[in-house]
Amino acid sequence: WGSPFMVYGPTGKPTALYFLNPDDAYTMSQEFLQLPSMASGRQSIHIMSTNMERALRQVTAKDVPTGSVGEGDGKVETMEYKLVGGGKERWQAKQLKQQAQEKSVKKAQK
Repeated sequence: WGSPFMVYGPTGKPTALYFLNPDDAYTMSQEFLQLPSMASGRQSIHIMSTNMERALRQVTAKDVPTGSVGEGDGKVETMEYKLVGGGKERWQAKQLKQQAQEKSVKKAQK
């Protein structure tokens, strides 16, 4: 099974990314390896796959416990999961949205 790509979101909350396109995952891993904290060369990144059912189950879950406890408050930290679509998928979604809007406008005009 695959592990998601872990980043910290704008709020500082851990966020796991599932990429729909393996090339996007590879590109992100190469950028990540360029960070100063990864410069020692002892770290490694592995890109693995998982099934869509598992990814969607985690993406739809809210405030998933990480198992870590906050240093100051003692609360269990939570994280979120996100799907990252590739450029092709984003373009297709935009086209579908535009088609749906055009249909609703035509329907409203009748």
